[in-house]
Amino acid sequence: ADRQKQNLTDQHISDDKCLNFKTDEIRQLKFANLISVSIDYLLKFDEFKYRIEQTYDMPDKMIAMLARFLEQGDWKLSKRAKGNDFEMLTDEEVEDVESLYREIFQS
Repeated sequence: ADRQKQNLTDQHISDDKCLNFKTDEIRQLKFANLISVSIDYLLKFDEFKYRIEQTYDMPDKMIAMLARFLEQGDWKLSKRAKGNDFEMLTDEEVEDVESLYREIFQS
């Protein structure tokens, strides 16, 4: 009976170690995926920022705000953003910026 209890205890410890290993492995995979997604976003943002700077005289903070608004608006600037924060852009420029953002972030 004692031997049987010891075997069950050993099996339970072994199962726990296996479960902990799998849990740690899953955490590592999730973390690696998060890093990959973050790097991908940063690379795309850098490309967007670079291409905006090549065409428009816009400070870094405004480019970051532009990217956030486009992200929140499903690649479109809201009427409020066009009328308030980016009133200096013509309708054609807004379309160009939206198209550029879509081109970079859809890939």
